[in-house]
Amino acid sequence: MDVFLQQVVSGLATGGIYASLALALVMIYQATDVVNFAQGEMAMFSTYLAWSMLNRGAPYWLAFALTAAIAFVGGLAIERLIIRPVENAPVLAIVIVTLGLLVIFNSVAGWLYSYIIQPFPSPFPRAPIRIGRVVFGPHDLGVIGVTLVMLVLLWLFFRFTSLGLALRAAAQNPAGSRLVGIRVGWMLALGWGLAALIGAVAGMMVAPIIFLEPNMMSGILIYAFASATLGGFTSPGGAVLGGFLVGVIENLAGTYVSFIGTDLKLTLALLVIIMVLLVKPSGLFGQAVVRRRAAGLLTLVGVACLLPFELSDYRTFQFTQVFIYAIALLGLNMLTGYNGQISLGHGAFYAIGAYTTAIMIDRWGVPYGWTIPVAGLVCLLAGFLFGIPALRLEGLYLALATFALALAVPQILKHFDAWTGGSQGIVLSKPSPPAGLPLSPDRWLYFLSLGFLLLLFVLGWNLLRGRTGRALVAIRDNPIAAGAMGVNAALYKSLTFGVSAAYTGIAGALGALAIAFVAPDTFNVFLSITFLVGIVVGGLASIGGAVFGALFIQFVPNWAQAISKAAPWAIYGVFLIGFMYVMPRGIAGALRLLGRRLARATGSRPG
Repeated sequence: MDVFLQQVVSGLATGGIYASLALALVMIYQATDVVNFAQGEMAMFSTYLAWSMLNRGAPYWLAFALTAAIAFVGGLAIERLIIRPVENAPVLAIVIVTLGLLVIFNSVAGWLYSYIIQPFPSPFPRAPIRIGRVVFGPHDLGVIGVTLVMLVLLWLFFRFTSLGLALRAAAQNPAGSRLVGIRVGWMLALGWGLAALIGAVAGMMVAPIIFLEPNMMSGILIYAFASATLGGFTSPGGAVLGGFLVGVIENLAGTYVSFIGTDLKLTLALLVIIMVLLVKPSGLFGQAVVRRRAAGLLTLVGVACLLPFELSDYRTFQFTQVFIYAIALLGLNMLTGYNGQISLGHGAFYAIGAYTTAIMIDRWGVPYGWTIPVAGLVCLLAGFLFGIPALRLEGLYLALATFALALAVPQILKHFDAWTGGSQGIVLSKPSPPAGLPLSPDRWLYFLSLGFLLLLFVLGWNLLRGRTGRALVAIRDNPIAAGAMGVNAALYKSLTFGVSAAYTGIAGALGALAIAFVAPDTFNVFLSITFLVGIVVGGLASIGGAVFGALFIQFVPNWAQAISKAAPWAIYGVFLIGFMYVMPRGIAGALRLLGRRLARATGSRPG
């Protein structure tokens, strides 16, 4: 119990920092509908200003107040000079501007102050505080106190001052505010200034814990995104509560869940974002507005872009594999989940895609970038041709035919050893990033896989949410009625097989580049079964379920290995059966059901 209380208090302290930065994100989002990806770097740069003052002998609280004031003026200036000229541009254009600011602040800080880690003093006593047998850090308690004082001051400002009321009005109804004489432009600039001030306070509170260096706020920003998503981008109070919740959950999970470790603690934030987007995209306390889902998805993409800079190369490789598997699972889900055709042979198309890339690079010297779409086209043709005779098969018989394909392809690859290298396979080199990108090969492959994942998910979403998707579901649910309505079932089934194989082939090509090795025995029938397990666990007929399924097939076997080295697959089987008992419709289906129940309980529309 003592350890539990210490972890809760420590979690509240770090959660207070997450809450502060989340509040800054929400304030800017409410004012301008923009997610400010530079918020963490602005806070970091402000903290360096405080560090410079302290090094010149300034008292701590004087440096604190001056830094907060400078940050406020800086935030206001950024809005007026940099954001205002593009305020009418598409949202993504403004997001790119904030990403540019992130790079600028990070580079300038490294240039001025170097990337050497520097200590930052704490204003609170060093002697630990004992309450019974529980020992608390003074800085942890001080951070909680500073956060609460700042939140109370902000509440009083927005509730009881004319300037605060005007700022709220300008953020919620700009057109109406202009009609009553409020200078909306300056109010929005004031919001940026306050957000920068809050971020500066968060930076000065976290620097004594994690030390001062230009990249110190990257991980904090990811947690802040998770906090704002959890609480709701339309609810400042919700974002604050979300920050405290994320801090406590992170600490308790890191302490009591042995396989999470230091690296995977950060991915909890990513998991929180994904779950909230599926269950209640507007957050626990946000308003259910359609554009909030877009903001949440944009936040998720931003967090995914920041993640590899906080992870080791091994963890980065693991998440690259998650993206690759998610592409393959989405392809299989189109065929099985949406069209009702059961395939136990998609590992074969994964192998064809991988070998297409490997042969083109190793035998013909083709640049790797060209091999990925070619692998997709080869698998599109192979899947379409296989789908034509498969039209005569349904259910169990189709599953057996594809199972035979999965068994045959590795043997065929071994037979053509002049091309495939036989049982020895083909060894590749991991591609280097394009000239000028300061990324390691693992990080470059991470971003390459993420880019293909986003592109293919957008294409899949447009395909499945439109007329084609409705035709596929109609064929799955009632083929006779679909035919009576003019749906060409044979054509749609063959095309679905081809498109599904193309997705899996692209995944195979990316997998070959990521692992830098292909061999027939790595594409055995178990790979096809693993893909089928992934779509069922993630959720059939669910686009987002592909990501959950990919996380399951990537990480659960590793966790099973950590639990029992003697019988890891027995543990894996227990996990698998447990998932099906608890969530028979998959993780995505369970989260949708939970979202509907929460909506009924609160009397609101589902997010």
